[in-house]
Amino acid sequence: MTVDAEPHGAERAALRADDSDVDMQSTPSDDDVDMARQMETGFKRADRTLSSFTDENPYAALEVVDCEFEAFEPNTTSDWTAGVLMVPHLTSTGTTQDASEPLPTKRRAKTPGANKLVAEEGVLVSAEEAELESHEDRVVQNTQHLKPVEKLLQTSKNMDKVVESITAMPTAWSTAFCTDLANGGDNLEELASIHLLNRILAANGMLGTFNKRAISSHLPLGKTRSSYVSYLAAELKRQSAEAKNQWGILRLLSAFELLLKATCPFLTGSSEWVDYLFGEHDADTSCGHGSLFSDSILLQLLRSHLGTQLLTALLQKLPTSTLLVDLHSLCCSDLQVQELPSVPLDSLSSAFEAALIN
Repeated sequence: MTVDAEPHGAERAALRADDSDVDMQSTPSDDDVDMARQMETGFKRADRTLSSFTDENPYAALEVVDCEFEAFEPNTTSDWTAGVLMVPHLTSTGTTQDASEPLPTKRRAKTPGANKLVAEEGVLVSAEEAELESHEDRVVQNTQHLKPVEKLLQTSKNMDKVVESITAMPTAWSTAFCTDLANGGDNLEELASIHLLNRILAANGMLGTFNKRAISSHLPLGKTRSSYVSYLAAELKRQSAEAKNQWGILRLLSAFELLLKATCPFLTGSSEWVDYLFGEHDADTSCGHGSLFSDSILLQLLRSHLGTQLLTALLQKLPTSTLLVDLHSLCCSDLQVQELPSVPLDSLSSAFEAALIN
């Protein structure tokens, strides 16, 4: 399939129309982004020198990290409900450091325009002041951004805007995701299908923004969230049982990536932790606002200590969620990384192309 570098004529008009959901987004201020970055650990930072840690790898402790989670009550619909945000209690391994003393956290780089996170030596978490302040921060973020975030979850199909919003406002998104899962999870499942489409388009060499990829694919996706979902559902319906199962696996991993970005922002804000665990990982999908993990990395993250803790915590609060139960089944399955399926783009476009020929 030939990919046009730039859309022309009617395609440009479609592209402008497809950007309509940008207005739904709650644009975060610099203070909002700074607050979100501070919440990567859920704790207030305190300047303090830790000389014994200067030669340690701060990512080593994440292999055995124990985590706690903010309470989420499914029956509570108030904006004041805290999101399910992972709070790491990092303890150094193999050193003389007091095991109860937290490790250095991370922060956003000070370089203007740089969004990557860097390990920050000599900065420790102040646990004594953490609980009240972190909860207040989360309440503020939920109060200010929960409703526009919920609107994005329910109506947007622009994955660039969704990923950007999750990165900036993870607590509001974790609350919105959990609320949706408590009500059946339909919105998250729809978004996961579109997210998987985004990953497939990128893996097939589609460049540019999500909207440009969608136009370059020449798939009859329409211009709305519902038209995208309807087309993908129709294409999936005509597939074989094996193909449906493969699509289901990859959609689960796509849903897990969205959950991971919202509930564990300190992990997905930087690739360094994944690089430490798995070596130079393959980010097979790049989007307008950063790289997304490959399917193989997502499966390994799902089965990691942190991934299983996240899944366990969510299932404790939402035991009847079909999506979470299916994720747990995938986590416990015998499926190996090298056995992960792939969905070629022509499997989504063959029916459309056949219609054109006829």
